[in-house]
Amino acid sequence: MIVVCHKMGQLGNRLFLFAHLIAAAAECDSSVLFPGFTDYADFFWGTSKGIVPRYPAPARPVAWPRAMRELLYLASLNALRLAKRGLLPGTSSFETRWDNTRMVDIGDPAFLGLIVRRPVLCGGFFYRSPRLLKKHASLVRAYFTLSPDMTTYAAKIEAKIRRAERSKTEERIVGVHIRRRDYRVFRGGIYFYRLDLFTAYMRRIRELLTGHCRFVICCEEPLEHSAFADFEIVVGPGDLMGDLLALSACDYIIGPPSTFSGWASFSREIPRYFIQSADPVCVERLQLSDFTVEWDGWT
Repeated sequence: MIVVCHKMGQLGNRLFLFAHLIAAAAECDSSVLFPGFTDYADFFWGTSKGIVPRYPAPARPVAWPRAMRELLYLASLNALRLAKRGLLPGTSSFETRWDNTRMVDIGDPAFLGLIVRRPVLCGGFFYRSPRLLKKHASLVRAYFTLSPDMTTYAAKIEAKIRRAERSKTEERIVGVHIRRRDYRVFRGGIYFYRLDLFTAYMRRIRELLTGHCRFVICCEEPLEHSAFADFEIVVGPGDLMGDLLALSACDYIIGPPSTFSGWASFSREIPRYFIQSADPVCVERLQLSDFTVEWDGWT
C-alpha cells in the first residue's frame, strides 16, 4: 500500500502524482491512499467515494465531514515523520520534496515489491513511471471520470466552445493557457510570458491550421481582450475546474509548462505544446508535429 503524505502544489500537481502512483499500484495489485487530495475529491468519480481519496475506489460511497478528512491528512504527515525516524515498524518511507534529482522510479521492481509487502509512506512530488502510466492509462482515466455535477458543467462549457463550429467542419479549437498569478515568482518568473508572445504563437498556429481555428483563452486573472482583437476567441470560465474542462474540450493546447494544462492533455489525449522560452525563433519553428500528449506531469 502507498500512502501519499503531502499536499504538493495545486490540482494539476496532485492529479499527476496520484495518477502515476495509481498506475504503480495497478501493476502489482496494490492500493493508494491520498488524504491530501481531499481538497479536490468531489470533482471526480473515484476520489469522491471514500473516507479519504483512495485507489481502488470503495464499492460504496462513504461520506465523512471535511474536518475529519483533514484530521486524517494531518495523521498521515505525523506518520511520515515517525517512519523517517524508524519509529513505525513494518513501514518504509520516501521523501523527494520538490527535488527532481531525488526522483523515485516507481516502475522499478524493487519499489513495486515493496508496496506489496508493506505500507510505503511517500512525501514530496517526484514519483514517476511514464511507462506504467501509459500501460494503465485507461484505468487511470476511468478512475478520474468527472463527478455528475462536473460532467454537467463540462457539457455546458464544451457546448459554448463548439457552438459556432457546426458550419465549419474543418475548424480546430486551440486552448491557450496563460498562467499569471503564481508564475510571476515561480522559478524567478522564467515562464511568466508577455501577452504578445502568446499572440505570436497564436498567429503561427493559425498559419499551420490554414486559418481554420478558434482559440479558447484560459487564465486565472482577467485579461485585456483587446490584445486578442486579431483572433476569434472564446474566454474560459475563469474558475479552476471550468478552465481545466475548457482546455480539455480543445483539439490542441498551448501554454507554459504546467501540470494543469498537462492534465487536460493527458485526460483527453489532446496534443499540447509547452512554451519553454520567449525566444521568437521558437515561434517561427513551431510545427504541429511538436504537439504531443503529456505523460510525465513535470517537464
